[in-house]
Amino acid sequence: MVIKLGNTGDAVLRLQHELARLGYDIKADGIFGSKTLRTVKNFQQTAGLTADGIADSETLALLHQRAEALGIQPPQSKHFNMGLFISPADMTAVKFGVPEKYWANIQTVMERLERVQKMAGYPLVIRSGYRSPTYNKRVGGAANSQHLFGRAADIYVKDYAISCSTLARMIDEDPALKGLFGGIGLGSKVNVHVDIRPRKNPATPTVWWYAHQTWKAWERA
Repeated sequence: MVIKLGNTGDAVLRLQHELARLGYDIKADGIFGSKTLRTVKNFQQTAGLTADGIADSETLALLHQRAEALGIQPPQSKHFNMGLFISPADMTAVKFGVPEKYWANIQTVMERLERVQKMAGYPLVIRSGYRSPTYNKRVGGAANSQHLFGRAADIYVKDYAISCSTLARMIDEDPALKGLFGGIGLGSKVNVHVDIRPRKNPATPTVWWYAHQTWKAWERA
């Protein structure tokens, strides 16, 4: 396999994740652009390889070997990756990534969102995932927001093929799905909040409402 400038897709994502794992300042977005090119060249130079920016089989094998040697890998599932959990406006997270201590939380959220997406039958979009403390404060997030710990995602169906209220109904009325979450935020036209906080009541998640305070008002909006 050869990955080079202009390529996109899962292979590029894996390349970027492994570079980030080794400490390089790179965002995993699945696009092999100029920054990825420079980063690959830097890695090749330090590894004693030809620094041409083309991730050939030798480069990929050595990169994977070194990333594997460090142990834990960045979160990733079939349809979600770390880049989707970082807002482009969150400059701290874009530059430094998500603290490794929260990776396990994000992996759990990804796996549970996979189940929600399968149920919904449409791709899910993450409107807000991890938030750095600076960004969380800027957007008016709660001081103890679950987003700060990688435990939360604000989601909607791509192109709003189904409404947020319909998506939330599906989660709320399916015991298996509702059981995946410790907190659910309802009443917003733009997203449904779900998180994996520990439950205060083992039988039910913490539920709260935003702009529209009832199912009926929300569904009419």
